Amino acid sequence: MRHTRLYRDGVLEAKDFPAAQISDFLEEPGTVVWLDLCEPDRADLEVISAEFGLHPLAVEDAVQQRERPKLDRYQDHAFLTAYAVELDAASGKLKTSELAAFVTARALITVRKDLGFDIDGVLARWDGSADLASHGVTMCCGRRSGPSRCATWSPPSSRLTSRSRATA
Repeated sequence: MRHTRLYRDGVLEAKDFPAAQISDFLEEPGTVVWLDLCEPDRADLEVISAEFGLHPLAVEDAVQQRERPKLDRYQDHAFLTAYAVELDAASGKLKTSELAAFVTARALITVRKDLGFDIDGVLARWDGSADLASHGVTMCCGRRSGPSRCATWSPPSSRLTSRSRATA
């Protein structure tokens, strides 16, 4: 399952277009793209790796199951692994869903490893909030300072890691 969104100056302009069009849209000024993948295979991620120039270690982590929560910073993007937690009222147990995200100056790529994380609510909020989308992907990082700044902040904890080394 795949969702794509194109925002121009904070307004949803196109959705569910082929991922192959993303690089064309990113050449246009004022655009931000969101690509959401659910249960992608390695081939899917190789395509987005080439399309966005993502670090191979981050792409590998995006397909691995049970990665630890982390934020890795690379030269031109950040990679996040996080978990959504939901209480199963019937059993009283917590259910987790793993989510990975690549953040660039003008693109957000989310990778859901299972159907447990309901992306529809996130899509509705983002599509209906021009104030969020108008700040681009840097809004995800709590910054409004411009392109490429979200991956340059200093983490408050040494538990967060940085993989700024060159590609092997």
